Amino acid sequence: NSQYFGKYTLEAYANPLGSGKQPAFSGSDCFNFEVIKNVVDKFTLPAGNIPKGTKVKYTATARIATLAGNEAIKVEVPQNVTDSGDGTLTFNELGEYTISAYLTGDYTDNKKIEAKIKVSEPSVKRALWAYGTGVKRTETGFAEETYGFLEIDGLQNQTLKVKIWVKGEGDDFYKEKDKYMLEEKNVTLNNEGKASFMITTNDDYKKKMEAAIPKTTENPNPSYHLIFTVELQPGSSTEVILPSAISIQGTRPVVVDGTTTYLEVLDSNEELVITSEQKIVSIMFSTEDGKDIQRMQTFYGKTHKLWVHTVNMTEETLKIDVLKEIPKEGMNENNHITYTHESKQSYNEEKTGKDGLLEVSFTPKEEWKNP
Repeated sequence: NSQYFGKYTLEAYANPLGSGKQPAFSGSDCFNFEVIKNVVDKFTLPAGNIPKGTKVKYTATARIATLAGNEAIKVEVPQNVTDSGDGTLTFNELGEYTISAYLTGDYTDNKKIEAKIKVSEPSVKRALWAYGTGVKRTETGFAEETYGFLEIDGLQNQTLKVKIWVKGEGDDFYKEKDKYMLEEKNVTLNNEGKASFMITTNDDYKKKMEAAIPKTTENPNPSYHLIFTVELQPGSSTEVILPSAISIQGTRPVVVDGTTTYLEVLDSNEELVITSEQKIVSIMFSTEDGKDIQRMQTFYGKTHKLWVHTVNMTEETLKIDVLKEIPKEGMNENNHITYTHESKQSYNEEKTGKDGLLEVSFTPKEEWKNP
């Protein structure tokens, strides 16, 4: 009956039970409650961007979670969306969709709650070998750690199988997995479609590479190029069920047999070459949060990371000098040499990490300002 909706307060008072008897508590106590119309207060979809043909499991709950009488949660779907009636929806065409849920029943509020989802063809936004800083890497040495980065638009919270290969001739080497594949890893794309993994070019890698591409009289110093491919994992999520066939823009599918297709994600200029040379590849400053390269001017007193990216120099001790350019009017000549820079900070014994990265903190000081 609708006449009972509203806020209520129950109060209890203590009275003596009789002469010489006291109650167990004194004063008054009260309890507040409200009689409401039940209503849907949560309706969510497990991803914001999915491929065409994906089935997703939605979450819909009412404020009073246990539904009474003839109460029921109804979901409204637009054209090209199939409601299976079991808590899942299938999106059959590309586009942006708004799904709404509301409660039906005698004493309910049928207010609708909406959730939005985008259906698009997934595409590779970024795939590369890199340092842990995210800076692209094209060379590595033996016993060195290297990261692989992958970012796919339109594919979230999915597990992928990554295979690392030493590259052979043409596409035929993919059919000789035991010979050319170095390692296999499972990686999971986060809710932004990003994933990373790490490899170490250890003795196991070295043995496999030398067996796959042996030294010969014609080729006494073979070149080793490392690449990675990805495969979609069917049924890796119970909330987002992908269709059996998905095309991902920016990949090159290599069909090995009736059940196996590898997706190439790297261009030829993104392969990782094994080298025996020692190199300092780049020196750069990071942003204050240490997550990107500093591209704008900064201010005195702000702290940044100084990144030195190297190849084949793991565990080596390096010296770093931070120099400041001397303004023309402040330049001095000494023994016929004009000094254009002066050293402001030195890091004398810094060890390079196992991933070829040397990282130190740097703060330009106020007293270094030009007069």
